[in-house]
Amino acid sequence: MTFDEIERAVFEVIRKKIVSLGYLPDIALYQPTDDVAGYEAAKKAIRDSGKKIIDIKGVGDPKARGELDYNSIFINRGDIADGSLGFKCTNFYEKIVEGEETYFNVYENASGTVDIEYQIGYITDDVNYDRLIQSILFNSLRKKNYFKGINSLGNKTTEGFNTRYITTLDKSGKDYIERAARYDFMDIILEDRIFLYRTSQITDISIENVPTENI
Repeated sequence: MTFDEIERAVFEVIRKKIVSLGYLPDIALYQPTDDVAGYEAAKKAIRDSGKKIIDIKGVGDPKARGELDYNSIFINRGDIADGSLGFKCTNFYEKIVEGEETYFNVYENASGTVDIEYQIGYITDDVNYDRLIQSILFNSLRKKNYFKGINSLGNKTTEGFNTRYITTLDKSGKDYIERAARYDFMDIILEDRIFLYRTSQITDISIENVPTENI
């Protein structure tokens, strides 16, 4: 599993919760045609209804990027530690279909897991939205403790990770409220797989069809 797949999973569960509450248009409806104008018009309609937009910025400190936008949620990646699970290396088979040919790329999996610390935070200047965003994050993340990754195509991965809430930090300034909840994302197979060999499609199960490397 990659950082992108982990962070995209968290990003999407929060984004969809905001959309379901009517504080952000669903960008997925506008992406196929790259309809920027339509998306901005939908955001304007939300503001005209009396609501403020709640946005999610993704990974990185918004203040460091010059994005001190109120009612914004952000994701920060922290330290990485060895996970609690270690295991004997097993192989992963990636099926490849090219025209009429089908074969498998065989990879060696990781030998253990890692735990990654994340901070999921937000900035606002409105006490009502402070409570609202806290509720969004609680219902998105703390009511569920297992997530599948999401790849670049928007599909869930076969691998997932557990989450554990640690604490919430108050980083508020004079004119704004900033809070960041610390989580451990645990038991993640993060290491890149090592390519071993390519093999043809196995059509029947017999010892003759097992690559000698696995015997």
